[in-house]
Order: sequence, then structure tokens, then C-alpha cells
Amino acid sequence: MKKDFVVENDSCLYIIGGKHESFVFQANNIVKVCNISIDECSMLICNNIDFIRINKHVIINTKFFRQLNKGREIVMKNGTIFKVSRRCVSLFK
Repeated sequence: MKKDFVVENDSCLYIIGGKHESFVFQANNIVKVCNISIDECSMLICNNIDFIRINKHVIINTKFFRQLNKGREIVMKNGTIFKVSRRCVSLFK
């Protein structure tokens, strides 16, 4: 069964997900619920240069990344703060 998963590069801030569903947060404060796991999302969109999986549950759009704080925390342009895994923190330095 093929699952349809459409994410716009210009409007998607980040994706938070788990084993069964994912939530796509957009720049216009709309949240879309998708019946697809974060692992499947990662396989579909992380080949794109704009999206990076930063930890077990979060994929971000690097166009909306603002800064890296101490303690492996990143701040998005909308003010949301995420913890970055040790493996991915070097991508933001």
C-alpha cells in the first residue's frame, strides 16, 4: 500500500511523529496529521537537502532554522526549541 505524503518546502517548519502518525507544522500555524510514521517520513523527505532528522521524533526544515544554543538545542524562526541528537549537532556548527 502506497501512502501519499506531500510536504511543501516553503511552508513546512518541522514534522513531529511517532510509530503510527506524524504532525506537519506549517508556517501559517496549520498542523496536518498524517497516518505515516516518522521513520517513513524520514525516508521520503530527508533526501531533500532542506529537511534533516535531528532526533528520534523530529524532522526540521533547515530554511526555518535560526540558531544553535548551548546544550544541543536549536531554535526555529517561530521560536520553537528542539533538542538535537549528538550525531546531528555537528551539522549545525
